[in-house]
This record gives sequence, C-alpha cells and structure tokens, in this order.
Amino acid sequence: MFFGDACNQVTEPIAKAAKFFQVIQLSYADTDPRYNAEKLPNLFRVVPSESASNPARVALLKKFNWARVGTIYQNSQRYGPIVE
Repeated sequence: MFFGDACNQVTEPIAKAAKFFQVIQLSYADTDPRYNAEKLPNLFRVVPSESASNPARVALLKKFNWARVGTIYQNSQRYGPIVE
C-alpha cells in the first residue's frame, strides 16, 4: 500500500502505476473529481472528491429556491515550487 499524496501531480502517476502492480494507494487530501473507480481502481481517498459535494450544493439551491448562483474559486497550484 502507498500512502499519499496531496497534489494531483504526484497522486495520478502513482495511482496509474499502482493499478498494474495491484497495490492500493490511499490519498489523504487529493480531491480532484477526475479520479474515479473506473479510471483508477486502486486509489482510495479519505476525503470526498469535489464532485461528491455537488448533490448537497444542488439541494441547498433548491431548498432556498435560488435561481442565480455565483462561484468564487482559485485556479492555482495548491503548493508552491520547492526553492533551493
């Protein structure tokens, strides 16, 4: 079993290789919604993916009958580069 990683630049290549070696990978922080059981069957997360929160978001919008919604997001690396 591999334990980690938090960023998808590391999680994805390890998870792809783990499938061929029949090794389990456990990620403690990667929430990328592109990863699913069909694509990466040996990857398990202890946090839900971003897309797993969508049903709750939709239910909240319906509950309050909101028709217009705005989203604020950050599209950048989670961790900065290593500086020597």
